Amino acid sequence: MTSHRDNGGPARMKLGMFLMPISRPDRPLTEAIDWYLDVIRKAEEFGYSEMWIGEHMTSRWERITSPQQIIARALADTERIVLGTGVEILYQQHPVTLALALAQLDHMARGRLLFGFGAGATLTDYQLYGVDAATSQAMSREALQIILDCWREGGPKPFIGKYWTVGAVDPQLAYQQADTHGWQITPYSDPEPRIAFAGFGAKSPSLYTAGAGGYIPMSLNINKQYLAAHWASVQEGGASTGRGVDRRRWRHAKEVYVADTNREARRAVLEGFMARYWNEYAVRSYFAQKPDLLNLFRRPGDAPTIPVTPEYLIDTGMWFVGDPASVAEQIREQFRVCGGFGTLLQIGMDYGDAPDGWLRSMQLLAQDVMPRLQDLAVEP
Repeated sequence: MTSHRDNGGPARMKLGMFLMPISRPDRPLTEAIDWYLDVIRKAEEFGYSEMWIGEHMTSRWERITSPQQIIARALADTERIVLGTGVEILYQQHPVTLALALAQLDHMARGRLLFGFGAGATLTDYQLYGVDAATSQAMSREALQIILDCWREGGPKPFIGKYWTVGAVDPQLAYQQADTHGWQITPYSDPEPRIAFAGFGAKSPSLYTAGAGGYIPMSLNINKQYLAAHWASVQEGGASTGRGVDRRRWRHAKEVYVADTNREARRAVLEGFMARYWNEYAVRSYFAQKPDLLNLFRRPGDAPTIPVTPEYLIDTGMWFVGDPASVAEQIREQFRVCGGFGTLLQIGMDYGDAPDGWLRSMQLLAQDVMPRLQDLAVEP
């Protein structure tokens, strides 16, 4: 797999998808999984370059608990699209176990794999595992250190941390022969250029980590006027370790819905699952617990009392909804405001009740909208 760490010049913007994956709570999980797999197959057919699959443990609206299993199944039906964990929450399992599982999956994918990591932000997940936000961040930093050590030739060194312990493996003590037991797997190819961290808040520790480690930074559906703060976090992290940062690696995840006309696109969103997930899930859960986060979706200067409704998100351009020409202009404007980014990630969700419209949206985005943007040069 080609490394993204190169010294080349400008690159054209790419298209991928961040499959959250959101589905209505009463939809049978088997049907939801079938839909996600259909979307992955269609994404490859339409020309998407990558697909990230999300993970949650205690969300009734986001029920995929193992993106690795979805990826393993999708590998059999695809040949080119790169698949990523979006993201593995690092405090939720021992890092040695995760390092081994991902290394094996990377061999199954023959390197067609991206490693998305994060500290999580779901309060009920914190409760389930008995941690808080600060602890999850600290555990994640320690876990990443161990995973990277596991992925080096020869395997991990003994480690005693605050949260995790890795013991010494000495097969001679038990079996008297070092050629039968010991560390036995590393990823298919160099994993570090394929590691990603996703961030949402205006001052994101995860994006700082991405910059500090030279990893892929991923910005989740924040208003374009605040994206400068995201890139500043990446730059600050890079400066802390003396690493350069590269805008070609920056991913932007956005709600995008394209139809043949603006009216058709608006109706499909407001009467479809996108509006339902916002009204019944996002507003009632994340933003009810952290109402200040809604300001990240408001235009600068708008009163903090203005309701952030699906109509508002469409009208203000927070969501990219419309015909190919208007959506292309919205993407172009975001590119201009933030200084450029390398990959647009359409946020995927479960339109299984109206599949034709969503699949048409994907096709229009890939084959009509993106060709209109190929003049945009993404500088390093």
